[in-house]
Amino acid sequence: PISKNFASIDEKPLASASIAQVHAAKLRTGEDVVIKVQKPRIDESLKADLSFIYVASRILEFIQPDFERTSLSAIAGDIRGSMLEELDFQKEAQNLEEFRRFLIENQLQNEATAPLVYGE
Repeated sequence: PISKNFASIDEKPLASASIAQVHAAKLRTGEDVVIKVQKPRIDESLKADLSFIYVASRILEFIQPDFERTSLSAIAGDIRGSMLEELDFQKEAQNLEEFRRFLIENQLQNEATAPLVYGE
């Protein structure tokens, strides 16, 4: 349960985007943090929308063969893959940790920062 780790979570988001919202929160240890919350069922909606775009691009290539040379369906497929990766918050956390290590190993902490990721 959320109450196991968090003393409080602000209901009003600090920021909102297409797939998630960011909320201020306080851990039970007293630390102020922000949490990223994926919007409910956004994965189903995004998969359906992106699949439609891919199928539509294939139909366009069939109807108008000139579009096939522009690799319209390949572009739609790449976009689909990239967007679906955005749903994987575990992968995002791994990337942040890797970037944090890179900054430390290259003594770049004063040049850039990376959020500290808290595990469950």
